Amino acid sequence: MIKNVISQIVQGKNLQDILNKTLARIYSEGPVHITDMEILSYFATYRKELIDEHMNELLLYMGMYYKVSDVEPQTLKELVQTTYRDVIKADLGECYTPVQVNIIDSIKSNKCFSFSAPTSTGKSHVFRRLILGSEKDIVIFVPSRALINEYYITLCKNIPDKSINILTFVDKLNTLKAKRSIFILTPERASDLFSRSGEFDIEYF
Repeated sequence: MIKNVISQIVQGKNLQDILNKTLARIYSEGPVHITDMEILSYFATYRKELIDEHMNELLLYMGMYYKVSDVEPQTLKELVQTTYRDVIKADLGECYTPVQVNIIDSIKSNKCFSFSAPTSTGKSHVFRRLILGSEKDIVIFVPSRALINEYYITLCKNIPDKSINILTFVDKLNTLKAKRSIFILTPERASDLFSRSGEFDIEYF
């Protein structure tokens, strides 16, 4: 089936019908089928002018609202998606994707929450916003010492506020000026944190 569809795209047959069906499926079910992504990649390769005509529509259906934050709806389906986009932005302050919203809601509504997601889901962006929005201490666990410095540099770039301690060890520093601390630790170094747990007001691990 998919081979026949790809063959038609390459040959230029039934293009609008194939694209319409693919867009309708993504609208109703989301970007969850590998075959839909494969079809779109062939359109992008062989029929770029056609996929470009529907790019805003496609991005809205895929929930990539940050890429179309100022797009005005042209159809009822686009109106539904832009309304969803605007509600997310009004509620959370950013044009998060539905996947990112689900992560945020799950973190807020569960004491413990575990998940995995592929690259480019936007996990790091969500975590950075949670860290920036918190008013309490935060602990970030990394699996190895080699990653501690990498995360330290990244956080220092993203958090210019000098009243926030960014530490790679457990200690209570700059207490007169610092509002809170962000600890970047390996699991081994966490033992120091738990032995002094009463000294910190931790919101997120």
